[in-house]
Amino acid sequence: MAIGHVRYSTVGSSMLKNVQPFVVGYRFGSIGVAHNENLVNYRALRAMLEDNSSIFNTSSDTKVILHFITISKARPFFLRIVEACEKLEGAYSMVFLIEDKLVTVCDLYRFRPLVIGMMSNGAVVFSSKTCALDLIEATYEREVYPGEVLVVEKKDGVQSVCLMPHPEPKQHF
Repeated sequence: MAIGHVRYSTVGSSMLKNVQPFVVGYRFGSIGVAHNENLVNYRALRAMLEDNSSIFNTSSDTKVILHFITISKARPFFLRIVEACEKLEGAYSMVFLIEDKLVTVCDLYRFRPLVIGMMSNGAVVFSSKTCALDLIEATYEREVYPGEVLVVEKKDGVQSVCLMPHPEPKQHF
């Protein structure tokens, strides 16, 4: 499993310490995250965390999300991500790497795209653009639904959990 990122920072300056993916250590191991997002309540969330002794070494809004995940007590782990996302306002798609799991999440309105692809060897891949799937010869499967959280594990495959129900696709006649 691996994650990568080839995009500029959304909040904070474009400097080395803001380069993604971010990897942080916490009491249960480490978390890697790559995101495409703009959080409109980032400053308020960061101020709240700093008032409770959180320390930031970057100007990236992604660190706010990581702080909420690491202080959460929710189990299983993907529920920590869900809990953190419930605090976010704005547009985001994110991919997390946690030991033997890959977790993706898309905002409730799917303002930031995220697509699922399949490699010929059965590997699952995610990208913000379908053209990236073409470059690695992956087959497009579908878009990640609004508010959807996907957990990918070697032993259990892909499992989908929704932050909130997404609208049913309209029938075209």
